[in-house]
Amino acid sequence: MKDSPELRAAIQATSAFHDLSDADLGFLIEAAELETSETGAALMIQGEPSDCAMLILAGEVTVSADSARGAVSISTLRAPSLVGELGSLAKLPRSATARARTPVTALRFGRAALVEVARATPSLLIDVIGRMGERMRKFNGAISLYTEALVALERHELDPALLEELRNPIPDLAEFGQTFGRMAEQIILRRQRDDEMASAAVIQRALLPKVSDFAAESGLDVWAAMKPARDVGVDFADGRVALGVGDVCGKGVPAALFMGITRTLIRINLRETPDLPGAITKANAYLVHNNAGGFFATLI
Repeated sequence: MKDSPELRAAIQATSAFHDLSDADLGFLIEAAELETSETGAALMIQGEPSDCAMLILAGEVTVSADSARGAVSISTLRAPSLVGELGSLAKLPRSATARARTPVTALRFGRAALVEVARATPSLLIDVIGRMGERMRKFNGAISLYTEALVALERHELDPALLEELRNPIPDLAEFGQTFGRMAEQIILRRQRDDEMASAAVIQRALLPKVSDFAAESGLDVWAAMKPARDVGVDFADGRVALGVGDVCGKGVPAALFMGITRTLIRINLRETPDLPGAITKANAYLVHNNAGGFFATLI
């Protein structure tokens, strides 16, 4: 690679190479390879060996981590930026994929040259340690977040803002974070359904006639329970008694409300005219023509 003052200035603009001596700068430049990449080209692939680091001289690079649900965006790097140095020095597989967001010009430093310069320049290693420390800080913060989320789930206190944070995990926890987030969402949905069913049960019990009042008015010794049949009780105004047992399609609050509408229609019609077949026919006609949800009920 051809040496120049501009190239030296570009390399030393990054914190890792800021304190390199002239000799180490020259050695690094001599060992470097200049590369250009078109938009969308992969500069580094997650899981591959870390055999080099790259200094972005021009352009932008997107960094993402692969997960079971696709790529998770992590960050966008703009020139001048150094990428891949941690894995290269530690001989670790790539922890993320780097792709050119725009046309990119970069210097590629082989691992051997990078290690040689690091041995001669302690500040480079200090910079790398600082990056690792920041990464550990984020990792510890993520673990704390998941611990907090588990406690909140246990107490039924998972805040939507906390759930949103779980959707943006750090690279090393991308797949785990997404799985945890999906699990938390499913738990919340199931609890919402349970709450809905509990509300439906309350609504249905409230719609049933009170057995004691019915017994006092009719003179009959009666007892009733619902588990989980949808009962429809109606009465006549002239002392006669009609007992109806019905079932509404579906479950939950919508079915409970439809049961209430059906029951109320029959009651109102009977109070106007004590004709049971006519009251049921009239209620049926109303439900047929005012039933966008397609609900239905059976009645004996």
